[in-house]
Order: sequence, then C-alpha cells, then structure tokens
Amino acid sequence: MFPTLGFLQKVSVVVPTIKGLVQVSYEKSNAQYSIHLNSPLKTVATVGIPKKDFETINMIKINKRIVWKKNVKNNLKGVKRISENDERILIELMPGTWDIICQGSIHLSNAKISKKPKVGLPSLLNKRNWTAFASVADSSFLFSGDKIPIKINAQNAIDNDHWTGWRDMTKTQYPGQYFMVDMKTTQQFSQIVLENSWALWDSPKEYSVLVSENGKEWGSPISKGKGHLGITTISFKPQSARFIKIIQSGQDPTYHWSIYELQVFN
Repeated sequence: MFPTLGFLQKVSVVVPTIKGLVQVSYEKSNAQYSIHLNSPLKTVATVGIPKKDFETINMIKINKRIVWKKNVKNNLKGVKRISENDERILIELMPGTWDIICQGSIHLSNAKISKKPKVGLPSLLNKRNWTAFASVADSSFLFSGDKIPIKINAQNAIDNDHWTGWRDMTKTQYPGQYFMVDMKTTQQFSQIVLENSWALWDSPKEYSVLVSENGKEWGSPISKGKGHLGITTISFKPQSARFIKIIQSGQDPTYHWSIYELQVFN
C-alpha cells in the first residue's frame, strides 16, 4: 500500500524480502497516481490505491492497458486479481515490471505543518511500559520454505516496530480469540488502530472491544464491527480504563489473525 502525499512528489522505495528486493517508485499529481513496480521472482505484490485521495477515479491502466474503469474490469496476463473495498482498490501482481496509472481527480493540500496544533486531533498514547496478552501462548512460525523462525509474541504488537507482530498460529480465524493490553494506569482514549500492513489478509473478520479497570470485570462491548484490509480503525465514545480487550468474533477458513502494531489514541 502506498502512503498519501499532500503535494506533488516522486518517491522511490526498496523493500527487502526473502525472495529479493521489491523496487517501487511512485508519483502523485492532481490528476493521477503513477506507480512503477519491479517485483522479483516467486513474489506476488499487492498494490493499494487509496480511494480517499480521489474526488473521482476514472480509470486504472497497467502497462498502458485499461484494466479498471467504472466497475468494469479487463483481464491482463500477470494481474492475478483486482478487488476493492470501501477504502482501496487492490491489485495483485505476479513477478515482473509494472507501470500502473490511476487517473482521476485527486485532493492535494499544502504540505507545510501548521505552527498551531489543531484542537481536537487525537494524540497517540505512550506504550513504553504496557504489557500484552492473548488467548493463545506466544509462539513462532517458519517463514519461507520452513527455513526462518519468526517470533510472533503478543508483546510484538505494542513494541512500536511495524515490522514485528503477533499472530495466532493455532488455526485460522475463529470466534473467541482475544488480544489484551494492560496500560498499567488508567488512561483516557477514544480510538484504537490495528495495523496489518505486512499481513493484509490477517485483519480481524469481526471484532468486539471491551475495557476494564481490573482486567476481570469487562461489561458490555464499547464497539463492534468488521475489520478492514491492512488497517482497522476503531472509534468510540471516550473511555477511562486500564485494560483493553479485543475479541475476534468472525470466522475465516483461510487466514490467521495478526496484529502487527496496536495504537491507542486519546
């Protein structure tokens, strides 16, 4: 997925993977996103076009051929799948070199940071001393041909490192899984963000959020909903509590549940 740019700029990124380097450059103007992608062998790359950046989206071209236009999708060799949700248009690409252009009307804004902070914007809570627990014991999984052991401890989800995360490897998503955070002191908060940028499809199928002062008495859920691909933002009325519990209440026969970083905002 590509970050939102508030001004015209060209950016180049190299992402290391077990299979090789994924090389990406992209540019945003008031009329289109232009993305150049070079994906190594045995790698399926997922590109996300954020809908919120556009006033309107007219078409998407890949290697100069129209593959998406007003809900019409055309097949192109090497394009594994094109799908969309409320937030993004997602394109899965097989190994190779790809030029992707998404044309439309794009919001652009001044990139300068205001000297005066805006009133009412949420601020991130400090997670330095927090601890995390889950419905399953900490474990690891073997990555890339069962060669590389990757730790997936619960604490990884609150370590401020978006490359590490927690995952339930016992089986694919099932009702009753939970992830819990002890913030050590009572905190004021009104938003939680679950990030799964490195495991897009592991976002919770459905969720409920509960809070507690002692970690034993939880009461009714303060929020319920469905997860979103990559990033799930959960907003609710301001709460005052020490413990947060997120219960995964959906079912997915294919994907596990992961949290690569949990953020809490007041």
